[in-house]
Amino acid sequence: MRKQLLATVILTGWAIFAPGSWMPVIHAQFSIASGGSSANTLTASSPVCTIRGANFRQHTYTVALMMGNEYTIDLVGTGPNNPGWDASLDAYLYLLNPTGQVVDENDDIIMGGGSAGLELCSRIAYNPPASGTYTIIVTTWAPIGYVAFDGTMPYKLTVAAQGIVGTSDGTLRPGQPNPAGTNYNSGMHSVNLTAGQTYTVDVHGENGLYDYQVDTVLYVVDPKGVTTRNDDYAEGGKSSRITFTATDSGLYKIYVTGWAPADTFSYHMTVTDSRAVTSETPVTPLGAGIPNVRLSPRPERLGIPALLLG
Repeated sequence: MRKQLLATVILTGWAIFAPGSWMPVIHAQFSIASGGSSANTLTASSPVCTIRGANFRQHTYTVALMMGNEYTIDLVGTGPNNPGWDASLDAYLYLLNPTGQVVDENDDIIMGGGSAGLELCSRIAYNPPASGTYTIIVTTWAPIGYVAFDGTMPYKLTVAAQGIVGTSDGTLRPGQPNPAGTNYNSGMHSVNLTAGQTYTVDVHGENGLYDYQVDTVLYVVDPKGVTTRNDDYAEGGKSSRITFTATDSGLYKIYVTGWAPADTFSYHMTVTDSRAVTSETPVTPLGAGIPNVRLSPRPERLGIPALLLG
């Protein structure tokens, strides 16, 4: 029998509980399906936030997550002002494991502003290490009475899933051939993809999806040598993302460089398939039988097979 886990996602106020800390037991009020959404309003009469105290309110949801998928949990304010810019709609997102340990958190999708208006919205991208029932808790960044916050927060919560093809950690190295030129430090990964399927490649600094200290540039080269490039992810920040439909089956090469030729940093990459998995299946290393490749220095992360690093 596969091991079922219970973890907790918390949309809350100020970041008191950092990754590795623990939370009290929380009981859910609502449920949400993977691929679904919920529109709701947090008010002063909502239950007191278990972890933030008497001046905070919360909504709680349960959701079934499955190992082998990457889940994106988004919270967006839906008040009268432009979503993401209204000071009364600022949320915070935490993720806890079954024993109550914080494993991830997010305050603002975009730090310091952005044209998408997402600097007050929250997002966590999570690869569950095991399947089970997780809990999402919605509350506010600020307590009731702080600035203009009157205890009312209309919001939309969504949970989306994509199947994980593989992940890898890498470090930029000098002198390697890459689409930007050998004067750029780079990393190269190889993965076999299937024609007709839609894939997303994400790369970011090791501090997370919105790591502002690392400016990545991403290239995907298909089996025919056609190159697609992305500098900054469209929603802001310095991470990179490419979503594409594979035109040919075969070996695709993925290159990572910095914005400047001499940039050097470590990064994390994830390749996902638009089709979410519906059952747990054994995972095998990507690139079996591909010559002249080797595993990245850290070949496994949360039980997901590593991409191959050239």
